[in-house]
Amino acid sequence: MELRNIRDDERAAFVLLARYAFHDWTEEEVDAARLAWADPENVWGVFVEAELASALMCFNADQNVRGALKKMGGVSCVATAPQFRGRGHVRALMQAAFEEMRRRGTGVSMLRPFRESFYERFGYVTANADSRVTFPTEALGHWLRREAAPGWTTTPVPAREVIAEIQDFWRGKALPRYHGLIDLPEASEAEWREWVKDKVATFATSNGDRRGFALFKKTGYGHHGKLECSQFLWAEPEARDLLLQFLARHRDQIASVELRLPCDTPFQQWLQDVSRPFQIETFHLPWMVRVMDAPAALAGLPAEAAGEVAVEVVDEQCDWNTGVYLLRSDGGRLAVEKIGAEPAVRMDVKALSALAYGTLPTAELARRGWLAGGEAAALELLDRWFPPRPLFNTIDF
Repeated sequence: MELRNIRDDERAAFVLLARYAFHDWTEEEVDAARLAWADPENVWGVFVEAELASALMCFNADQNVRGALKKMGGVSCVATAPQFRGRGHVRALMQAAFEEMRRRGTGVSMLRPFRESFYERFGYVTANADSRVTFPTEALGHWLRREAAPGWTTTPVPAREVIAEIQDFWRGKALPRYHGLIDLPEASEAEWREWVKDKVATFATSNGDRRGFALFKKTGYGHHGKLECSQFLWAEPEARDLLLQFLARHRDQIASVELRLPCDTPFQQWLQDVSRPFQIETFHLPWMVRVMDAPAALAGLPAEAAGEVAVEVVDEQCDWNTGVYLLRSDGGRLAVEKIGAEPAVRMDVKALSALAYGTLPTAELARRGWLAGGEAAALELLDRWFPPRPLFNTIDF
């Protein structure tokens, strides 16, 4: 067995392995865009007698974690050919990815699991999935009776014509607002074009400043017509309302609208006189998250409550995280220092990851056996620093 980065001439083999694992199998040749996507710097493989047996991709991203921008390692396309499964190849690949993320200075990691219990063994914790809601377009009709504020406009355009504008909105408006959202600074123009292929973009602009963004695919007509919005993002309520009004203008030609939203969005307040039931679905499996480097992940997170607490962390896969850290509030932000003192609270890396991302409070972590000890004051401080908060990310991988 040999574990290494794939070579340029092995890109197609990786794409075909991923196709077999996650998509409909076809005999079509691998196109140039997919070959470019399979960057050897981000793909590791296990080779058995020169055959690609198992592979994993780990790419760089920026992620909003509680309002702080963190370097994130996205783990995807973890696949093993059927004849090589059950031999521990993925475990070896995951450890290689952890070491690479450490080398890159990555603070956090995220993935979409095929089975949560599998990745929990590697220190990942379940966060949440996004919501996908579908409702009759006519339920937005009441927005047409409202006048937009002066200077606010929306104009639909083919998304491929405004990629630069989408990137500008994403990084300047969306990324700072949505906890969990990621950006791909290393993505190529070809990858962006593939992401927006066959879709329409519209911005809610205020005197030329883009304040909201919808990206949608229009399918069918009449009773079978649908607007499938894969992106529906806004920086302020006025922009959201204008986007809803824009969608409402399709009510005579399009029967239904589908929106991908944060799981805690009170979208029912946007609808009126719903004549047919709306649907709420979970969009794919939930994300799973992990702290890769404790100081890099935690430093700078919001910490309005004054105080400090010494926390011991145990991380069996990433032993560089194991140790005692002094967490303290410094000017409303968290400061992190590795120390040699006795801890007030003990936890494993799953508990630390859950706190950082806001997936569970300390009481639930203790019930799961991920956290132990701690006086009430220390646990209360941790809960005040790390309140539960659902994440939202619409760049799938």
